[in-house]
Amino acid sequence: MASSSSSPSSSGTISARDRLVSALVYIIPFLNGLNYGTYLFAKYPLLELVFDPIVPLLSFYKPVPSVGLFAFLTLYIGIVRDRNFSRFVRFNSLQAMVLDFMLVVPSLARTILVNADPFAEEIGLKFQLLKVSHDVTFIVIVLAFLYAFSRCVLGRIPEFPGITNAVEWQIFAVDRQL
Repeated sequence: MASSSSSPSSSGTISARDRLVSALVYIIPFLNGLNYGTYLFAKYPLLELVFDPIVPLLSFYKPVPSVGLFAFLTLYIGIVRDRNFSRFVRFNSLQAMVLDFMLVVPSLARTILVNADPFAEEIGLKFQLLKVSHDVTFIVIVLAFLYAFSRCVLGRIPEFPGITNAVEWQIFAVDRQL
């Protein structure tokens, strides 16, 4: 893959391969965010049918120990820090990593809101807050995936408030090191 010195949002210079690779990296936070849909799937079984075609991919991705860490390191070391990839691919890879990392927040919410037995008080306020946090996380990650995927296919940078600027700064810092 040839390195591109143009702005990552100039779609005229983004190859089809770079668009595809950039779109596919957003699958990682998407897959990691699907488990937050558990309560919505239970409430709306029809919604689960929409995501059934993804289950085979999840069955490969989830059971492998440390696959998330491996994917994270592969993106960072294998793509973000490799100037053989275009800036567009490197930028989107790092942005997908940040989105994936942000999934730690709902995980922390679960730790805070639920004590040792997560289903001990299924009607309590803490459990209701947990359900809402999971539902919101699921909806946001699915929408973020659809948005990012479509923008990448079009050769445009998906822009997320707060994240895109931080990623831009980080890519600039990585480029200066390399």
